[in-house]
Amino acid sequence: MKDKLAYIFSKQNSRYLFTLVILIVFLAFIPSVVKSLNKSVQADEASYQADEDVPEIVLASTPAPTSVPTATRPPEVTIGSLPARAAEYGAFVTVDNSYFDDALFIGDSRCVDLYKYGTLSNATFFADDGLDVFDLYTSHSKANSGDQLFDEFIHSHSFKKIYIMLGFNEMGYDRTKFIRRYSQLIDSLRETQPDAVLFLNANLLMTSKKSGERSYVTNEAVIEINNMIAALANGYDIVYIDVNPIFADAEGALDKTITGDGTHPYGKQYIKWCEWLKTRGVMG
Repeated sequence: MKDKLAYIFSKQNSRYLFTLVILIVFLAFIPSVVKSLNKSVQADEASYQADEDVPEIVLASTPAPTSVPTATRPPEVTIGSLPARAAEYGAFVTVDNSYFDDALFIGDSRCVDLYKYGTLSNATFFADDGLDVFDLYTSHSKANSGDQLFDEFIHSHSFKKIYIMLGFNEMGYDRTKFIRRYSQLIDSLRETQPDAVLFLNANLLMTSKKSGERSYVTNEAVIEINNMIAALANGYDIVYIDVNPIFADAEGALDKTITGDGTHPYGKQYIKWCEWLKTRGVMG
């Protein structure tokens, strides 16, 4: 009887022991499985983040007309001691004020001042202090374009020339995100205003004293942004123009004698700016 009980007890222990071994092995593998899953998730997240941070930029433009020769991009130029900057890119002619009857200016506070103090009252201005490419489509204007949001406004009007004066207020943004949004603006304008020539304007530099008052607000940063903008031009229906040389001192920065705050020229200087714009017409 004792032998029989010992046999049964031994058999039950064997089953318990086998079950215990299986449980221990299973628990031992759990950390490895969890670690493997975490690595997989992290890899997917890293891949997604990389796709977000480095987007593919597709530039949109109409084909070059066969009757107009494609311009050759000039080399970069250096003014004074500042870094090299992209030269203007387009075949320009001199025009009169009537050229701007069907022109739209989009821009920040310098564009507001161009509207207030300039001589192109026949043009349309959609401009506001601090305006940037990230909030343009949900913004209102301080100029003569009415009370509509830009998204509504641009779909309800027609223009043959569009001047874009944006980029200065974006110095604190990631450059890749900025140029992606700027490129998207070009794409959108090509779709809503297919007959317009787009004028990509270089941002006006600051005085040497003003540059660097904040670590990321420098003339070097403005030039970097301007060079990125210039690379989006094709020389015929998307051109790049740079007003800086007419306002520059010997170093290439904004002349301190024509500005009170180191950033905005005095009012009378916008008359000079408008006269310069009339030497940068493009005949489509």
